[in-house]
Amino acid sequence: MNHKRAISIALVLLLLAGAFGLTPASAAVREFTITNPYAAVDWDSWGAYKTNLHTHSTLSDGEIPFNEMVEAHYERGYDILAMTDHGTVDKSWTRLHKFTVFQFLAQRIAKGGMPADAPLSEARWREISAGADRGGRGMLRVPYGIEQNASSLNTAHVNTFFADWGHGLMGGTSDHETPVWGIHRAGGLSLVNHYGEYARDTDRPRDKAYAGLRGYYVYKLQRLLVKYPSLIGLDVNGDMLSNNERVCWDRLLTNLAPTGRNVFGTATSDAHHMGVVGVGWIWAMMPANTVENFRSCLESGAFIAGSYNLRNAEELVIWGETTGRAFGGTWHADPDIAEPMITGVTAKDGVIAIAAENAEAIHWISGGKVIARGARIALEDCEGLGAYVRAEVWGPGGVLHTQAFLLEYDGMPAGNPVPWYFVDFGGLFGAYRRLIARIAYK
Repeated sequence: MNHKRAISIALVLLLLAGAFGLTPASAAVREFTITNPYAAVDWDSWGAYKTNLHTHSTLSDGEIPFNEMVEAHYERGYDILAMTDHGTVDKSWTRLHKFTVFQFLAQRIAKGGMPADAPLSEARWREISAGADRGGRGMLRVPYGIEQNASSLNTAHVNTFFADWGHGLMGGTSDHETPVWGIHRAGGLSLVNHYGEYARDTDRPRDKAYAGLRGYYVYKLQRLLVKYPSLIGLDVNGDMLSNNERVCWDRLLTNLAPTGRNVFGTATSDAHHMGVVGVGWIWAMMPANTVENFRSCLESGAFIAGSYNLRNAEELVIWGETTGRAFGGTWHADPDIAEPMITGVTAKDGVIAIAAENAEAIHWISGGKVIARGARIALEDCEGLGAYVRAEVWGPGGVLHTQAFLLEYDGMPAGNPVPWYFVDFGGLFGAYRRLIARIAYK
Protein backbone atom coordinates (compact mmCIF):
# COMPACT_ATOMS: atom_id res chain seq x y z
CA MET A 1 0.00 0.00 0.00
CA ASN A 2 1.49 3.35 -1.00
CA HIS A 3 1.72 6.32 1.33
CA LYS A 4 -1.01 8.41 -0.33
CA ARG A 5 -3.48 5.52 -0.34
CA ALA A 6 -2.88 4.89 3.38
CA ILE A 7 -3.62 8.53 4.17
CA SER A 8 -6.82 8.39 2.11
CA ILE A 9 -8.05 5.30 3.95
CA ALA A 10 -7.28 6.92 7.30
CA LEU A 11 -9.30 10.02 6.36
CA VAL A 12 -12.25 7.89 5.27
CA LEU A 13 -12.18 5.99 8.58
CA LEU A 14 -12.13 9.25 10.53
CA LEU A 15 -15.11 10.57 8.57
CA LEU A 16 -17.03 7.35 9.16
CA ALA A 17 -16.23 7.50 12.87
CA GLY A 18 -17.64 11.02 13.01
CA ALA A 19 -20.73 10.05 11.08
CA PHE A 20 -21.52 7.19 13.46
CA GLY A 21 -20.68 9.15 16.62
CA LEU A 22 -17.53 7.18 17.34
CA THR A 23 -14.70 8.85 19.25
CA PRO A 24 -11.25 7.68 20.27
CA ALA A 25 -11.08 5.97 23.66
CA SER A 26 -9.04 8.84 25.05
CA ALA A 27 -11.98 11.20 24.49
CA ALA A 28 -14.63 8.95 26.08
CA VAL A 29 -17.13 10.83 28.25
CA ARG A 30 -17.27 9.71 31.87
CA GLU A 31 -20.50 8.32 33.23
CA PHE A 32 -21.73 9.79 36.51
CA THR A 33 -24.02 8.21 39.08
CA ILE A 34 -25.63 11.00 41.10
CA THR A 35 -27.31 10.42 44.46
CA ASN A 36 -29.81 13.28 44.58
CA PRO A 37 -31.19 14.01 48.08
CA TYR A 38 -34.21 15.66 46.42
CA ALA A 39 -34.98 12.77 44.06
CA ALA A 40 -38.28 11.95 45.79
CA VAL A 41 -39.48 15.55 45.99
CA ASP A 42 -42.48 16.42 43.84
CA TRP A 43 -41.74 20.09 43.26
CA ASP A 44 -45.19 20.72 41.78
CA SER A 45 -47.30 19.36 44.63
CA TRP A 46 -45.14 19.20 47.77
CA GLY A 47 -44.89 22.07 50.22
CA ALA A 48 -41.83 23.91 51.54
CA TYR A 49 -42.20 24.17 55.32
CA LYS A 50 -40.11 26.73 57.19
CA THR A 51 -38.45 25.20 60.25
CA ASN A 52 -36.30 26.16 63.20
CA LEU A 53 -34.57 23.28 65.01
CA HIS A 54 -32.80 25.21 67.78
CA THR A 55 -34.75 27.45 70.16
CA HIS A 56 -34.46 28.46 73.82
CA SER A 57 -36.69 30.04 76.44
CA THR A 58 -36.55 31.00 80.12
CA LEU A 59 -37.05 27.32 80.81
CA SER A 60 -33.27 27.18 80.42
CA ASP A 61 -30.97 30.11 79.57
CA GLY A 62 -33.18 32.03 77.13
CA GLU A 63 -34.49 35.53 77.80
CA ILE A 64 -38.03 35.01 76.48
CA PRO A 65 -40.79 32.97 78.20
CA PHE A 66 -41.59 29.66 76.55
CA ASN A 67 -45.05 30.63 75.29
CA GLU A 68 -43.79 33.94 73.85
CA MET A 69 -40.98 32.22 71.95
CA VAL A 70 -43.45 29.81 70.38
CA GLU A 71 -45.74 32.70 69.49
CA ALA A 72 -42.84 34.64 67.92
CA HIS A 73 -42.14 31.83 65.46
CA TYR A 74 -45.82 31.37 64.71
CA GLU A 75 -46.20 35.08 63.95
CA ARG A 76 -43.16 35.00 61.64
CA GLY A 77 -44.71 32.26 59.52
CA TYR A 78 -42.83 29.22 60.73
CA ASP A 79 -44.43 25.87 60.00
CA ILE A 80 -42.29 23.65 62.25
CA LEU A 81 -40.57 24.43 65.55
CA ALA A 82 -38.32 22.50 67.91
CA MET A 83 -38.02 23.91 71.43
CA THR A 84 -34.58 22.75 72.61
CA ASP A 85 -33.91 24.12 76.07
CA HIS A 86 -30.68 22.94 77.66
CA GLY A 87 -31.03 19.59 79.39
CA THR A 88 -34.83 19.79 79.23
CA VAL A 89 -36.84 17.38 77.11
CA ASP A 90 -39.81 19.01 75.39
CA LYS A 91 -42.67 16.61 76.09
CA SER A 92 -45.44 19.15 75.68
CA TRP A 93 -46.04 22.84 75.05
CA THR A 94 -48.82 22.94 77.61
CA ARG A 95 -47.23 20.93 80.46
CA LEU A 96 -43.54 21.77 80.57
CA HIS A 97 -40.90 19.28 81.66
CA LYS A 98 -38.92 21.45 84.06
CA PHE A 99 -35.28 21.74 84.98
CA THR A 100 -33.62 19.49 87.50
CA VAL A 101 -31.86 20.86 90.57
CA PHE A 102 -28.49 20.10 88.98
CA GLN A 103 -29.29 22.21 85.96
CA PHE A 104 -30.54 25.01 88.18
CA LEU A 105 -27.25 25.08 90.04
CA ALA A 106 -25.21 24.88 86.87
CA GLN A 107 -27.04 27.41 84.70
CA ARG A 108 -29.58 29.49 86.51
CA ILE A 109 -28.14 30.56 89.82
CA ALA A 110 -26.33 33.46 88.17
CA LYS A 111 -29.69 34.74 86.85
CA GLY A 112 -31.25 34.85 90.25
CA GLY A 113 -33.93 32.20 90.34
CA MET A 114 -35.53 29.09 89.00
CA PRO A 115 -36.45 28.87 85.32
CA ALA A 116 -39.78 30.48 84.48
CA ASP A 117 -42.76 28.25 83.81
CA ALA A 118 -44.78 29.73 80.92
CA PRO A 119 -46.59 27.03 78.92
CA LEU A 120 -49.22 27.59 76.27
CA SER A 121 -52.80 27.14 77.29
CA GLU A 122 -54.52 24.07 75.90
CA ALA A 123 -56.85 26.29 73.87
CA ARG A 124 -53.99 28.29 72.36
CA TRP A 125 -52.05 25.13 71.51
CA ARG A 126 -55.06 23.80 69.60
CA GLU A 127 -55.27 27.08 67.67
CA ILE A 128 -51.55 27.07 66.78
CA SER A 129 -51.43 23.41 65.80
CA ALA A 130 -54.49 23.86 63.59
CA GLY A 131 -53.51 27.30 62.27
CA ALA A 132 -56.93 28.56 63.30
CA ASP A 133 -55.90 32.22 62.93
CA ARG A 134 -53.45 31.60 60.07
CA GLY A 135 -55.64 30.30 57.29
CA GLY A 136 -55.44 26.71 58.49
CA ARG A 137 -51.63 26.55 58.24
CA GLY A 138 -50.75 25.08 61.60
CA MET A 139 -47.32 24.94 63.22
CA LEU A 140 -45.91 21.49 63.95
CA ARG A 141 -44.14 20.72 67.24
CA VAL A 142 -41.04 18.54 66.86
CA PRO A 143 -41.38 15.97 69.64
CA TYR A 144 -38.81 15.60 72.42
CA GLY A 145 -36.54 18.46 71.39
CA ILE A 146 -33.62 19.07 73.75
CA GLU A 147 -30.13 20.57 73.64
CA GLN A 148 -28.14 17.82 75.31
CA ASN A 149 -25.85 19.89 77.47
CA ALA A 150 -26.87 21.43 80.75
CA SER A 151 -23.35 22.54 81.64
CA SER A 152 -19.73 21.70 80.84
CA LEU A 153 -16.31 23.33 81.00
CA ASN A 154 -16.52 24.00 77.30
CA THR A 155 -19.41 23.76 74.91
CA ALA A 156 -20.22 20.40 73.35
CA HIS A 157 -23.79 20.95 72.30
CA VAL A 158 -25.95 18.40 70.48
CA ASN A 159 -29.64 18.76 69.69
CA THR A 160 -31.76 15.61 69.66
CA PHE A 161 -35.34 14.87 68.61
CA PHE A 162 -38.02 12.16 68.38
CA ALA A 163 -36.99 10.22 71.52
CA ASP A 164 -37.36 10.97 75.23
CA TRP A 165 -33.77 10.74 76.42
CA GLY A 166 -31.30 12.86 78.39
CA HIS A 167 -33.44 15.07 80.59
CA GLY A 168 -31.21 16.43 83.35
CA LEU A 169 -28.05 14.82 81.98
CA MET A 170 -25.11 17.09 82.77
CA GLY A 171 -22.86 18.12 79.90
CA GLY A 172 -19.42 16.64 79.45
CA THR A 173 -16.33 18.57 78.44
CA SER A 174 -15.79 17.99 74.71
CA ASP A 175 -18.04 14.93 74.89
CA HIS A 176 -20.32 14.88 71.86
CA GLU A 177 -20.63 11.12 71.77
CA THR A 178 -22.75 10.50 74.85
CA PRO A 179 -25.88 12.33 73.62
CA VAL A 180 -25.44 10.96 70.07
CA TRP A 181 -25.02 7.46 71.51
CA GLY A 182 -27.97 7.84 73.88
CA ILE A 183 -30.45 9.15 71.36
CA HIS A 184 -29.33 6.56 68.80
CA ARG A 185 -30.15 3.78 71.26
CA ALA A 186 -33.49 5.44 72.04
CA GLY A 187 -34.48 5.67 68.37
CA GLY A 188 -34.16 9.41 67.80
CA LEU A 189 -32.08 11.73 65.60
CA SER A 190 -29.26 14.09 66.53
CA LEU A 191 -27.58 17.20 65.17
CA VAL A 192 -24.30 18.86 66.21
CA ASN A 193 -24.73 22.58 66.96
CA HIS A 194 -22.43 25.52 66.10
CA TYR A 195 -19.39 23.26 65.91
CA GLY A 196 -16.94 26.03 65.02
CA GLU A 197 -17.50 27.77 68.34
CA TYR A 198 -15.75 25.08 70.33
CA ALA A 199 -13.36 24.01 67.59
CA ARG A 200 -11.96 27.55 67.97
CA ASP A 201 -11.81 27.96 64.21
CA THR A 202 -13.80 31.16 64.19
CA ASP A 203 -11.72 33.60 62.15
CA ARG A 204 -8.88 31.58 60.65
CA PRO A 205 -8.26 31.63 56.87
CA ARG A 206 -10.34 29.00 55.12
CA ASP A 207 -7.36 26.95 53.99
CA LYS A 208 -6.17 26.66 57.59
CA ALA A 209 -9.51 26.20 59.34
CA TYR A 210 -10.01 22.74 60.87
CA ALA A 211 -6.54 21.68 59.72
CA GLY A 212 -4.86 22.19 63.11
CA LEU A 213 -3.91 19.26 65.35
CA ARG A 214 -3.83 17.09 62.22
CA GLY A 215 -7.51 17.64 61.60
CA TYR A 216 -8.56 16.66 65.13
CA TYR A 217 -11.94 18.41 65.07
CA VAL A 218 -12.88 17.00 61.67
CA TYR A 219 -11.93 13.46 62.66
CA LYS A 220 -13.73 13.84 65.98
CA LEU A 221 -17.04 14.47 64.23
CA GLN A 222 -16.29 12.15 61.30
CA ARG A 223 -15.89 9.20 63.66
CA LEU A 224 -19.34 9.83 65.13
CA LEU A 225 -20.95 10.19 61.70
CA VAL A 226 -19.61 6.80 60.67
CA LYS A 227 -20.52 5.14 63.96
CA TYR A 228 -24.05 6.55 64.37
CA PRO A 229 -26.31 6.75 61.28
CA SER A 230 -28.88 8.68 63.34
CA LEU A 231 -26.50 11.68 63.50
CA ILE A 232 -27.76 13.61 60.48
CA GLY A 233 -25.09 16.31 60.33
CA LEU A 234 -24.20 19.74 61.68
CA ASP A 235 -25.12 23.41 61.62
CA VAL A 236 -23.48 25.17 58.67
CA ASN A 237 -24.75 28.72 59.14
CA GLY A 238 -22.82 29.47 62.32
CA ASP A 239 -21.75 32.93 61.17
CA MET A 240 -23.05 34.51 64.36
CA LEU A 241 -20.44 32.48 66.28
CA SER A 242 -17.95 31.19 63.70
CA ASN A 243 -17.12 31.95 60.10
CA ASN A 244 -15.94 28.51 59.12
CA GLU A 245 -18.72 25.99 59.74
CA ARG A 246 -18.98 25.34 56.00
CA VAL A 247 -15.26 24.60 55.87
CA CYS A 248 -15.80 21.76 58.34
CA TRP A 249 -18.81 20.58 56.33
CA ASP A 250 -16.78 20.39 53.13
CA ARG A 251 -13.90 18.60 54.84
CA LEU A 252 -16.31 16.01 56.21
CA LEU A 253 -17.96 15.54 52.83
CA THR A 254 -14.59 15.21 51.12
CA ASN A 255 -13.63 12.44 53.53
CA LEU A 256 -16.98 10.63 53.69
CA ALA A 257 -18.76 11.11 50.36
CA PRO A 258 -16.62 8.46 48.59
CA THR A 259 -17.93 5.95 51.14
CA GLY A 260 -21.57 6.86 50.41
CA ARG A 261 -22.10 8.60 53.77
CA ASN A 262 -23.76 11.98 53.26
CA VAL A 263 -23.46 14.74 55.88
CA PHE A 264 -26.45 17.06 55.98
CA GLY A 265 -26.09 20.77 56.68
CA THR A 266 -28.70 22.57 58.74
CA ALA A 267 -29.30 26.21 59.60
CA THR A 268 -30.88 27.39 62.85
CA SER A 269 -31.24 30.57 64.87
CA ASP A 270 -30.26 29.20 68.31
CA ALA A 271 -32.67 31.89 69.48
CA HIS A 272 -32.20 32.99 73.08
CA HIS A 273 -33.87 36.37 72.47
CA MET A 274 -36.14 38.00 69.91
CA GLY A 275 -33.30 39.73 68.07
CA VAL A 276 -32.11 36.54 66.38
CA VAL A 277 -35.42 34.80 65.71
CA GLY A 278 -35.37 33.95 62.03
CA VAL A 279 -31.66 34.38 61.22
CA GLY A 280 -31.36 30.72 60.22
CA TRP A 281 -33.90 28.13 59.10
CA ILE A 282 -34.47 25.11 56.90
CA TRP A 283 -37.06 24.51 54.20
CA ALA A 284 -38.44 21.01 54.70
CA MET A 285 -39.79 19.59 51.43
CA MET A 286 -42.75 17.32 52.23
CA PRO A 287 -46.12 16.21 50.85
CA ALA A 288 -47.79 17.30 54.12
CA ASN A 289 -46.72 18.78 57.43
CA THR A 290 -46.70 15.75 59.74
CA VAL A 291 -44.23 14.42 62.29
CA GLU A 292 -43.69 11.26 60.25
CA ASN A 293 -42.98 13.19 57.06
CA PHE A 294 -40.66 15.59 58.86
CA ARG A 295 -38.55 12.83 60.33
CA SER A 296 -38.25 11.21 56.90
CA CYS A 297 -37.28 14.57 55.46
CA LEU A 298 -34.41 14.95 57.95
CA GLU A 299 -33.23 11.39 57.38
CA SER A 300 -33.23 11.68 53.58
CA GLY A 301 -31.83 15.21 53.33
CA ALA A 302 -34.83 16.57 51.43
CA PHE A 303 -34.39 19.99 53.01
CA ILE A 304 -32.55 23.23 52.27
CA ALA A 305 -30.68 25.35 54.80
CA GLY A 306 -31.17 29.13 54.75
CA SER A 307 -29.54 32.10 56.44
CA TYR A 308 -29.64 35.89 56.61
CA ASN A 309 -25.92 36.18 57.39
CA LEU A 310 -22.51 35.62 55.84
CA ARG A 311 -19.41 36.74 57.69
CA ASN A 312 -16.67 34.78 55.97
CA ALA A 313 -14.67 37.46 54.15
CA GLU A 314 -13.12 34.99 51.71
CA GLU A 315 -16.52 33.64 50.69
CA LEU A 316 -17.83 37.17 50.26
CA VAL A 317 -14.99 38.04 47.90
CA ILE A 318 -16.09 35.17 45.65
CA TRP A 319 -19.74 36.23 45.83
CA GLY A 320 -18.63 39.74 44.94
CA GLU A 321 -16.80 38.47 41.86
CA THR A 322 -19.93 36.61 40.75
CA THR A 323 -22.51 39.31 41.45
CA GLY A 324 -20.46 42.47 40.92
CA ARG A 325 -21.46 43.67 44.38
CA ALA A 326 -19.19 45.09 47.08
CA PHE A 327 -19.88 43.09 50.24
CA GLY A 328 -17.08 43.98 52.64
CA GLY A 329 -16.32 41.49 55.40
CA THR A 330 -19.90 40.97 56.59
CA TRP A 331 -23.20 40.59 54.81
CA HIS A 332 -26.73 40.65 56.21
CA ALA A 333 -29.79 40.08 54.05
CA ASP A 334 -32.17 42.91 53.34
CA PRO A 335 -35.27 42.10 55.43
CA ASP A 336 -37.50 43.96 52.97
CA ILE A 337 -36.53 41.71 50.06
CA ALA A 338 -38.02 38.25 49.60
CA GLU A 339 -35.58 35.49 50.45
CA PRO A 340 -34.47 33.15 47.65
CA MET A 341 -36.42 29.97 47.12
CA ILE A 342 -35.48 26.80 45.27
CA THR A 343 -38.42 25.62 43.18
CA GLY A 344 -36.93 22.62 41.40
CA VAL A 345 -33.91 20.33 41.23
CA THR A 346 -33.00 17.84 38.49
CA ALA A 347 -30.02 15.51 38.32
CA LYS A 348 -29.48 13.22 35.32
CA ASP A 349 -26.95 12.41 32.59
CA GLY A 350 -24.12 14.12 34.43
CA VAL A 351 -25.97 17.44 34.75
CA ILE A 352 -27.52 18.97 37.88
CA ALA A 353 -29.83 21.97 37.51
CA ILE A 354 -31.59 24.23 40.00
CA ALA A 355 -34.58 26.49 39.45
CA ALA A 356 -34.81 29.34 41.94
CA GLU A 357 -36.76 32.52 42.61
CA ASN A 358 -35.44 35.77 44.13
CA ALA A 359 -31.88 34.64 43.39
CA GLU A 360 -29.01 36.47 41.69
CA ALA A 361 -26.26 33.86 41.75
CA ILE A 362 -25.62 30.15 42.27
CA HIS A 363 -22.28 28.59 43.21
CA TRP A 364 -21.42 24.89 42.93
CA ILE A 365 -18.94 23.68 45.51
CA SER A 366 -16.81 20.54 45.71
CA GLY A 367 -13.81 19.97 47.94
CA GLY A 368 -14.49 23.33 49.56
CA LYS A 369 -13.96 25.28 46.32
CA VAL A 370 -16.34 26.90 43.85
CA ILE A 371 -16.03 24.79 40.70
CA ALA A 372 -18.92 26.23 38.67
CA ARG A 373 -21.39 29.10 38.59
CA GLY A 374 -24.90 29.35 37.25
CA ALA A 375 -28.17 27.44 37.41
CA ARG A 376 -26.73 24.18 36.02
CA ILE A 377 -23.51 22.24 36.33
CA ALA A 378 -22.19 19.78 33.74
CA LEU A 379 -20.00 17.51 35.83
CA GLU A 380 -17.84 16.37 32.90
CA ASP A 381 -16.71 19.96 32.33
CA CYS A 382 -15.64 20.67 35.92
CA GLU A 383 -12.08 20.84 37.14
CA GLY A 384 -11.47 19.95 40.78
CA LEU A 385 -14.55 17.74 41.04
CA GLY A 386 -14.58 15.44 44.05
CA ALA A 387 -17.03 12.80 45.22
CA TYR A 388 -19.76 15.35 45.91
CA VAL A 389 -21.06 18.70 44.81
CA ARG A 390 -23.40 21.05 46.62
CA ALA A 391 -25.01 24.34 45.63
CA GLU A 392 -25.36 27.72 47.31
CA VAL A 393 -28.03 30.12 46.08
CA TRP A 394 -27.64 33.81 46.88
CA GLY A 395 -30.06 36.70 46.66
CA PRO A 396 -30.31 40.05 48.48
CA GLY A 397 -32.91 38.44 50.78
CA GLY A 398 -30.81 35.49 51.96
CA VAL A 399 -28.55 32.58 51.07
CA LEU A 400 -29.53 28.91 50.66
CA HIS A 401 -27.38 25.79 50.99
CA THR A 402 -28.52 22.58 49.30
CA GLN A 403 -27.52 19.19 50.62
CA ALA A 404 -24.66 17.46 48.86
CA PHE A 405 -25.19 15.42 45.71
CA LEU A 406 -22.99 12.33 46.08
CA LEU A 407 -21.15 11.24 42.93
CA GLU A 408 -19.67 8.05 41.53
CA TYR A 409 -17.47 8.02 38.44
CA ASP A 410 -14.20 6.60 37.12
CA GLY A 411 -11.23 8.36 38.64
CA MET A 412 -13.19 9.69 41.61
CA PRO A 413 -10.95 10.74 44.55
CA ALA A 414 -10.80 8.36 47.48
CA GLY A 415 -12.01 9.34 50.93
CA ASN A 416 -9.88 9.96 53.98
CA PRO A 417 -10.73 7.63 56.89
CA VAL A 418 -10.13 8.49 60.53
CA PRO A 419 -6.53 7.46 61.32
CA TRP A 420 -6.10 4.36 63.46
CA TYR A 421 -4.20 6.37 66.05
CA PHE A 422 -6.91 9.05 66.49
CA VAL A 423 -8.08 9.60 70.07
CA ASP A 424 -11.16 11.67 70.93
CA PHE A 425 -10.17 13.14 74.28
CA GLY A 426 -13.75 14.14 75.05
CA GLY A 427 -14.75 10.57 74.35
CA LEU A 428 -12.48 9.32 77.12
CA PHE A 429 -14.57 11.24 79.65
CA GLY A 430 -17.68 10.29 77.73
CA ALA A 431 -17.02 6.58 78.29
CA TYR A 432 -17.55 7.17 82.00
CA ARG A 433 -20.68 9.24 81.34
CA ARG A 434 -22.14 6.52 79.15
CA LEU A 435 -21.56 3.98 81.88
CA ILE A 436 -23.61 6.14 84.26
CA ALA A 437 -26.20 6.90 81.56
CA ARG A 438 -26.85 3.21 80.96
CA ILE A 439 -28.24 3.12 84.48
CA ALA A 440 -29.92 6.54 84.71
CA TYR A 441 -31.31 6.91 81.16
CA LYS A 442 -32.77 3.71 79.85
